[in-house]
Amino acid sequence: MDKNRLQKIIAAPPCSHDMGESVMAFAEGRIENEAERERIMAHMAECDSCRYLFEDYHICEDAIAEAAAEDTRPMPSVAFAIAAGALSPSPSPYLQAEARAPVLGSPGAAVADYRLPLAGGELSLRVIATERGATLEISSADDSAKYYLIGNRGYSVVFVYDGVAMFERLGPGEYLLSENLKGFVGISIRD
Repeated sequence: MDKNRLQKIIAAPPCSHDMGESVMAFAEGRIENEAERERIMAHMAECDSCRYLFEDYHICEDAIAEAAAEDTRPMPSVAFAIAAGALSPSPSPYLQAEARAPVLGSPGAAVADYRLPLAGGELSLRVIATERGATLEISSADDSAKYYLIGNRGYSVVFVYDGVAMFERLGPGEYLLSENLKGFVGISIRD
């Protein structure tokens, strides 16, 4: 995928009709009702975000299948809950540091650091609890790296800037995180 296309994807405003799941079902061939297919196609003609999701769906699907074929080990994953700005990480062999409390004496914690195997290397992931969900910070020495976060409402792409790539305001759900669509990490956020 070229840089111009990625810039267009990033610049596209989010879908105002929350059609990401329908578009993905359409891309997978699961929409059998002809009127529903036509409604989704008409929506994609007007919504850049959904059109890009549909056009790039098979790239992501192929990358996931390719990664699964190459590696029979279970996909590394992390799980945590977030409520009122507090983070509760589930036990994980990838958790590197105890979560740190944001203010002395306040309940819960705000930050957890993970180190996960990814595509023959290691992914350094920091989860930060906020009042609006979770922020994922990925540390990377490779300024050309792109990170993809695929969830039930579509996907996002971020680039590394000053050694960090960041996904913000993530709500509860299941996500796949990938560097350059090579290798995947599962992320589960509960409330």
